[in-house]
Amino acid sequence: YVSVCPQLFALNCLPSTKLTVFHSLTTAILAFACMHVFRSAIAAHVVMWSYLLFFRLQTQLGLPHPGGVANAVQLVMTLKLISVVCDYSEGTSTGGTLAPTPPPLHKFLSYAYFFPGLLTGPVFRYADMQAMVQGGPTSHSGTTTSHSSGATPATPWLAVGKLCASAAVWGVLTVLNGAWFPKSRLTETSFLQDTSLPYKLGYLFLETHQHRWRFYIVWLLSEAALLVLLGTAEG
Repeated sequence: YVSVCPQLFALNCLPSTKLTVFHSLTTAILAFACMHVFRSAIAAHVVMWSYLLFFRLQTQLGLPHPGGVANAVQLVMTLKLISVVCDYSEGTSTGGTLAPTPPPLHKFLSYAYFFPGLLTGPVFRYADMQAMVQGGPTSHSGTTTSHSSGATPATPWLAVGKLCASAAVWGVLTVLNGAWFPKSRLTETSFLQDTSLPYKLGYLFLETHQHRWRFYIVWLLSEAALLVLLGTAEG
């Protein structure tokens, strides 16, 4: 699934997550193993909450502190993936209809790193994403978006190109913003004492937007990736 790549790229670009991104990937693999090997929601709870405890104790274990962003991503990832294992082990779903067998690894990772799902957690179920990709009804829309005559839709390459171009523009702005307004300057004496209040506020506004713009980039790349996915998948 091409939609996995932008999410991994985003997490790797966020501050304090360049190494801790592998914790979320480990969580996804553990959940996948619990679903296919143990087929037990209880096993998923034990294994994944234990790993989250290990993640939260890294400082006490002498490992680098993961940071607040990585901590939030790890918690949401744990909750949403446990929900998938529970749905399959119990044979229930609050979203669309689950496939009779658990998903393969690439589809499971696509759900794990689906960018909006990093914000919504288990509210956006795997069955909903499965229904969206296959063009079926979801629990939120209640409508069917299947393509007529079962034909595979053509990939809107113009739209994909515009999305990628927009992502590139935001990427350039993010790099320039980081170069012109580095976070390190916020702790300098000259900044704190020798600059006016409007300058300080403007500097803080632009510096904090570096993180926001990274989310813009990933959202655009995610949408482009899903357009390619829907245009190249079998009808």
